[in-house]
Amino acid sequence: MGKVNTIKFSQQQKTYKLSTEERGFFYIIAGQNRPYYTEPYRTETFGIALVEKGSINLQAGLNKHTVTAPAIISMGPSVIRNFEKSNDESLMHIIFFTREYLLQDQTNVFLLHQYDFFENNAKHVIALDTPQRDVFRRIFSLIADVTARKHTYEASIVRSYILVLINEIEVLVEDGKDLENQSENMSPLFLKFKSLLAEKYLEERSVAFYAERLHTTPKYLSALVKKQTGRTAGMLINESVVLEAKVLLQNHRFSIGQVSQHLNFSDQSVFGKYFKISTGLSPQEYRKSLS
Repeated sequence: MGKVNTIKFSQQQKTYKLSTEERGFFYIIAGQNRPYYTEPYRTETFGIALVEKGSINLQAGLNKHTVTAPAIISMGPSVIRNFEKSNDESLMHIIFFTREYLLQDQTNVFLLHQYDFFENNAKHVIALDTPQRDVFRRIFSLIADVTARKHTYEASIVRSYILVLINEIEVLVEDGKDLENQSENMSPLFLKFKSLLAEKYLEERSVAFYAERLHTTPKYLSALVKKQTGRTAGMLINESVVLEAKVLLQNHRFSIGQVSQHLNFSDQSVFGKYFKISTGLSPQEYRKSLS
């Protein structure tokens, strides 16, 4: 069955020739010889990278970027991505971490859902000016120093530095808005919906399912989601399914029937109708439009 592979945390460590310690994070410096996966993939981890030198070609979801230093890249586990080598030499500092590791001792288990740049394809890449680059370079330097020394409190210290990175990125994304007030205005129920949607959208496309799991009504859930995003709950569900379908349809190794199976449609015809209602094109027409 055609599907997007999820690279496990231990697989990522092995790829970079690191020991498979279960500590929830690892830091690397990646050059032009970094490993590349040939197919689009997801990971079990969040990742933040400082592109310090050169450039790299990135596809995140349906958006293609040529990321030129200095820049920050940030992505969460749900993002379908693919990196390709560019012609010039690149250098990146990257910290990978799991949700469970970062949220240890946190009272807000939905903390990471507040940061759109881990999920929103338009915000994964942020160009930096020289002072901004220097800020991120100092933070990554501190992470490198702690991990190199095998500090007794390494996990706690690195966790603190990751939170600093996240807040620095959020400042860039929001351009100096009042982040504390914005966080307070983010509905806990909406954050729970985003978390459940990321987990279940391949299996469940009914607003009623999400409402029931969240102990509310479909009408109230859709109204709440629309207030937070301008789009209804049903629209967000459909967008998640259609994005997955589009990424899979770009890969001609997967038949339309395989894509339909992966997305848990009862048959290819039902998938075709769903896709056309959402995009105006049949899966075959969409695939042809890419050539």
